[in-house]
Amino acid sequence: MTSRDTNDERWLSESEATDFLRRASQLDAGETVKLRHLREAAVETGLSLEAVDAATREIANGGTDGTPPLWVRFNLAGIPNRAGAQFWYQLLCTAGLASIAGAILTPAMVTPVIGIAAGAWFFGCSAAVSSAIRWMDQHSAWTAAKRR
Repeated sequence: MTSRDTNDERWLSESEATDFLRRASQLDAGETVKLRHLREAAVETGLSLEAVDAATREIANGGTDGTPPLWVRFNLAGIPNRAGAQFWYQLLCTAGLASIAGAILTPAMVTPVIGIAAGAWFFGCSAAVSSAIRWMDQHSAWTAAKRR
C-alpha cells in the first residue's frame, strides 16, 4: 500500500491520532521509544512546549493513569489505605522521638550516637512516607490502589 492508496485528508479523532502515533512509534522503535525523541516529535508537530513539558512531568511522576511511581509504591509497600499509611507515618515519627529521647535521657543504655542516628533514620523514613501520602492524595490514587 502506498501513500496514494490511503485517505490522507481523513480527519482523525484525538484517540485515533494517539493510537496512530503510538503504533507508528512502536513499529519504528521496536515497542520502546526514548522520551527525548517523543518530546522532539511533539514539538515538531506543533504542540506547545508547555504542554510537552507538562506531559513529561506527568510521566516522571507516574503517568496519568493513577499508577504511583516506584518510590511511592516502595514507601507504601503493603499498606492498604490512607489510614494505614497515616498510622505507619505516626509510628515512624514516634520511633524517631523515642530513639532520640533514649539517647538523651539514658546515655548509659543507648549510645547517644546510635540513638541520634536511629532517630534521624526514622525521621527520614517518615518524611519519605509523608511525601508518598501527599502524592497519593494529589493524584487521587487511593481508590485506584485499592482496586489493584
